[in-house]
Amino acid sequence: MKPRQKPLLRNLVPHQIVRLVPYGLALALALLHLLVWFRLKILEDNRREFELQKLASETDKIVQQKIDNYNGQLLATEALFRG
Repeated sequence: MKPRQKPLLRNLVPHQIVRLVPYGLALALALLHLLVWFRLKILEDNRREFELQKLASETDKIVQQKIDNYNGQLLATEALFRG
């Protein structure tokens, strides 16, 4: 009879390390999840900031147009009173 052979994996990697592999994979997956989540959060914040800047620019244009309009009306009214 032949003696029973040991599995090849036990010869290559100690048993304690093999037991920890699932935990290492779970940790790597959790870190990858956090990395992707933070990246998406940064992208969303950048998009929101860009939209706010665009709205502020549009609001500034509208306010400037109203100021110019009221200035024109004031000058016309002043010209009527002086003329």
